[in-house]
Amino acid sequence: MARDKPLTGLFHRIHELTALALLALIAVHVAAALYHRFVLKDRVLQSTWPGRARRA
Repeated sequence: MARDKPLTGLFHRIHELTALALLALIAVHVAAALYHRFVLKDRVLQSTWPGRARRA
């Protein structure tokens, strides 16, 4: 792989972009959880913890 510089560069760039996409998805997920907790106050976040009984 080290001999093929263009292919190595392509894989490096793909790796960087997917890492940034994953970080963005994590940030959006955390923001949505905080939105549910502090703005909507609908206890969605609390319902995800283990040991909590789900209400119908």
